Formats: sequence, structure tokens, C-alpha cells
Amino acid sequence: VKPKFMEFIQSLSFPLRPESGLIFESIYKKWIIHTNGEGRNQDPLIKNLHLEEFLMYPLWLNSKPWGIIIADNYVTKKTISAEDTKFFAMFMEQARGAIENSQSFENTLTKSHTDPLTSLWNYGYFQYRLDEEMAKAESLKNNLSVMMIDIDDFKRFNDTQGHIQGDTALKYISRILSGNCRKEDILCRYGGEEFSLILPENDKEMASFLGERMRQSVEIKDILNYRFTISIGIATYPQDGKEKISLLKKADSALYEAKNQGKNRVIIAS
Repeated sequence: VKPKFMEFIQSLSFPLRPESGLIFESIYKKWIIHTNGEGRNQDPLIKNLHLEEFLMYPLWLNSKPWGIIIADNYVTKKTISAEDTKFFAMFMEQARGAIENSQSFENTLTKSHTDPLTSLWNYGYFQYRLDEEMAKAESLKNNLSVMMIDIDDFKRFNDTQGHIQGDTALKYISRILSGNCRKEDILCRYGGEEFSLILPENDKEMASFLGERMRQSVEIKDILNYRFTISIGIATYPQDGKEKISLLKKADSALYEAKNQGKNRVIIAS
């Protein structure tokens, strides 16, 4: 449940122009403003939040303005002293540094888990997230499906058209697959011409429907004057396995069966 105050704050909008008053001034001065609102009754920030005496700190991260921190004396009503302002400035500088470090770490982590060619998640991230999602599914008593996807006869295309064209085709196909996923689905490049997809809260029927949609989306698309097809194997937790290894084996076996049956099809583990 969102607090009413949070809903109110999120409903506010201030253009980054001089008519936004203190907000504009704070961001572009890049330093703390201490005001009691005197002579600024019409300032949009003061009017909307009914502020009296308060401090404003512009939050700049990596040379970009991200927001503003506002601290007032709403509870105590005590005058904000020079010492208070100094302490607030020190605190916010430390907070800003911590946020920048956190972002830097997150960016490094994301890069280490991203496939450089397709920009999808990589094999290591797939393994990590599958552990996480299976634990979540067990805890919530939900279904979870895993899809293994392989581009049919991709080696033949690579051998005849060359690896540069092959890489371009992989990028195109990864975008088609990604375009069919929900926000919560986790699409990864498993390796070579193989992809993997984690489908939280998906049973066999839902996963099969998505797999068929993906198969058709690839089949009808002309990519580099070539028509690719994909084969898909699907396994679902907990019916096909309660352990990661057994679930992946079932999905792999289903993919192998799709290849054996003539490729360009979706097979569900039995």
C-alpha cells in the first residue's frame, strides 16, 4: 500500500525552467539552499508542500542532476542553524558518494552478466537467476517454466555466409525473441546459437503458447535474405523436476526431440 504522501509526491511535476523557482535555482546552483520561505509564498514547491523553513540539496550524480533532497523542521519547529546546515551538507555528500559507488558496482555487475554480442543476459546469469526463481516458485507454490531455444541449421548459414553475417543474424533473432517476452521473463544467450528463457509463474500451456508465438515470429521474418527457424524445448517446475539439473535435462531432452522430429517446432517435456 502506497502512503498518501508518496502518492502526492509522485503526482507533482516541475519543469526545469526558471518559473520552477527554488527547484531550478537549487539544481543549477549545485549547492544547499536554506530558506524560511519569506517572500516566496508563490514558489511552486513551497505552495505544493506547504513548506516553511527547510534545506534543499541538489543531488548530482556523475555530472547529471538526479533529484533534490529536502529536509525541514516540521516536527520540532526549531530554527535550522548553521551547524545543522553544515551537518546536512556532510551527510548528503557522503550519501551522494555512496549512491555513485553503488551505481558503479551495479553497472560493473550488469556488464559482467551481459552477452556482448546480443546484449541479452549470459549463461552465468541464467544459472544464477534460475536458482533464485526456483526458490521463489517453491516458496510461493507457483509454476515455473524453462525454455531452451536453438536456431536450426545455423552452422550451415555460418559456413556459407561467414561469421560476421552469422553474428548479425544472432542479433536480429535475439531481438525477435526479446520482443515476444514479458517484462518479468529472463531471456539469456545460453551459448553459440542457443538461447534460454526463464518464465516465472508459467505453466506448460502458457509456456507452449509463448514458444509457438516465438517460433512463428522467427519463421516469417526475412533476415539477411534468409529464412531461419527455431526449435524449442520446454520443461515446467515442479512437474518435470524439482531440482535445477533435472529441470534443465527435461528441457534439453524436449529440444532434442524437437530436432529429431524435423526441427521448427515446440516440444513440451512429458
